This record gives sequence, structure tokens and C-alpha cells, in this order.
Amino acid sequence: MFKKFSVFIILFLCNILLSQSKHIPIFAFHGVPPGKYSTKEQFATMKNAGIDMCYTLYNTDKEVVKALDAAYAANVKLVIKTETLFSDTERTVNLIKNHPALYGYGIMDEPSPKKFEYITRLIQDIKKYDKKNIFYVNLFPNYVGSKDIDHYGYEDYLQTFINKVPVTFLSFDNYPLVNNRIRDDWYENLEVVRKLRKKIIFPSGLLLARQFIIII
Repeated sequence: MFKKFSVFIILFLCNILLSQSKHIPIFAFHGVPPGKYSTKEQFATMKNAGIDMCYTLYNTDKEVVKALDAAYAANVKLVIKTETLFSDTERTVNLIKNHPALYGYGIMDEPSPKKFEYITRLIQDIKKYDKKNIFYVNLFPNYVGSKDIDHYGYEDYLQTFINKVPVTFLSFDNYPLVNNRIRDDWYENLEVVRKLRKKIIFPSGLLLARQFIIII
């Protein structure tokens, strides 16, 4: 009887601790489309599905502001990428940096190592006007072709990124479900990223994997 009671107490305490844990955001890559689809109702549908943050490409400042206003009304956050963020950085950042629905800026998807210095310059340019919001760079998975990462080994690719690019979390692509099976190298990808993550003190411990969000 005492053993059963002890197990119950342990489970009860675990439940309390987990219920007090920080909220884990669910992130959609290319969520609600821009333009006519950027409405409170569309973002509310996303929110009701359990997704409270999304990354989308926008064509104009008008589309960006419309999406941010609609996202705010639905209580979701956006990671914004638009051409003017890079061609007219100061004006674009100052236009949106204080919007309550802005989570951060989309910088680049699946960069090769030769683009890391360019990414760093982009981030430094934006930081001149906004030191609060995050910068989103999404990296390749471990099954990427060697040529796509300039013939680096995968772990060296990640470590080089960490050394050169001033980000506060790691994000990587991985599509682990193929033909109703989990890729054999999916868990290895998680382990490699986790090992490197433990060596680096990021302000947040958030690792993003497209289709998955993982706290390590």
C-alpha cells in the first residue's frame, strides 16, 4: 500500500511541475499566406489548431502590416520576411519593430557555409534598429548533400554556423516521416544538435525542427 501511495505522490508532483512549465510555442513554416488570406479569422483557425506562431514571406509593407494586425487580433505571433527588410532595412524595421504581433525576422532558409558571413552582416544591420526581436535562420538536416554545405561534415556545418552567426536558438530542417516510416537518421540529427546546443549558452533553449518544436 505504501509503495502504491509513493508512486501516486511522485506522479502527482510530476503533474504539478509539468503544469507549471513554460509554454512551448508551435511554429508553422509558411503558415497563413499573405494578401487576402491574412485575416483575423485565418489566424484564429491556425491558433485553434494549436499553432501560435508562423513564418511567412511577404511582398509589400502593406501586406506585412495587414498580417501583423490580423495576427495580433487572433493572439498569434509572426516571423516576417520581406524583400524591403534587406533593401530598405532601417525604414522596414522601424515600421514593424514595436508591433505586438512581431516575433522576429526571417533571414534565410538552408544556407550554405559560404553565406554565413553575409547572414551575419544582415543581422548586424537589423540590430542597429531593433535589438529586441529574434532572427530566424533555418539550417539543413543531416541528410543534406555534401555539395550543398560546401563539403563540410554535418557537425562542422552546425558548429561553423554557431561560431559565426549571432542567433539565440538553432533551427533545422528535417522531414523524418517518409513512406510511413521514420528516417533512420532522424534521432541522430537530434543528438548532434543537442550535443552542440549543450556546449553553447543561448538565452533560450529552443531548437526548431520544421514540423517539430523541441526543447533541449
